Amino acid sequence: MRALHAAHTAHAARLCDLRRRGFRLSCLMTALAGLLIAQPSHAQQAAYSPASSPPYGECSLSAWSSNRNLDDRQDIASAVCTVNWKPKLSVDVGLGLNLRAGSNANLAADGGSTRVREAYVDFERDAFALRAGRQMMAWGRADSFNPTDKLSPKDFTLLAPDDDSQRLGIDAIKIRYALNPSTSLTAVAAQFTAHVTPQAALPANLVKALEPAGTEWAVKLDR
Repeated sequence: MRALHAAHTAHAARLCDLRRRGFRLSCLMTALAGLLIAQPSHAQQAAYSPASSPPYGECSLSAWSSNRNLDDRQDIASAVCTVNWKPKLSVDVGLGLNLRAGSNANLAADGGSTRVREAYVDFERDAFALRAGRQMMAWGRADSFNPTDKLSPKDFTLLAPDDDSQRLGIDAIKIRYALNPSTSLTAVAAQFTAHVTPQAALPANLVKALEPAGTEWAVKLDR
């Protein structure tokens, strides 16, 4: 009787061990299946590759009777090309790049021929969004005169037909959180960058003051 009980106990132990092994195998198979499902397919990977969002842009030619830098230059011909690239690296991560290149007279009074207006990284997940890097911001909602639009500077010497083309990028971090579908809170911390303003040649006894350095910040509630 004791031998029969011992054999039954051993059989039960082996059965329990097999069940444990089966449970472990089932858990392992479930985990592997979850990993395979979680991994993006080749089509999904292709959809979020940089090649899926090619650069785009435009070029323009223009002629101006004078420039905007308070000098005597007249009859200026200018050419400028703008390139934008905004690839998605994944569902949550994207990049942004905006380059402008052209003739010196068209771009800036400082004679630069190429300017990086934007170069940033985007991260978005659910209600949270983060953008870090050089970016252009129109702060506020006014169409023409906007007294709160003071973050992104402008180059007022730039020969451009519209004011938005004069906007420059700033090195900043912007965080946005959607409180509900119609309300969001946005906070920005940026490196201060001054406007580029027309200025004639200064007399020998005057020296242009240095631009202030520091960090500026802003918070807004959009509804």
